[in-house]
Amino acid sequence: PVWLRWLQYIMPLSYAVNLVMDYEFNQDCGSEQANINCQNILDIAGSDSDDIWWYWLALVAIFVVLRSVALVCLKRKAEK
Repeated sequence: PVWLRWLQYIMPLSYAVNLVMDYEFNQDCGSEQANINCQNILDIAGSDSDDIWWYWLALVAIFVVLRSVALVCLKRKAEK
């Protein structure tokens, strides 16, 4: 649904899938026809080779934020 599309920006899985797809299908796929098919897969998925560092940055940022939240929660719980 349209009202759930914003979730893709906070889900680490979407960034990880884009990274895997880029590493898998952006390489030489063999024949000319296979290269066209690989590019079509990347286009349909919306994965762009120029955005790889954004995907890594998003994954690291989500990791740091979630770890920080967990640390704060554990510290508060330990103080009680």
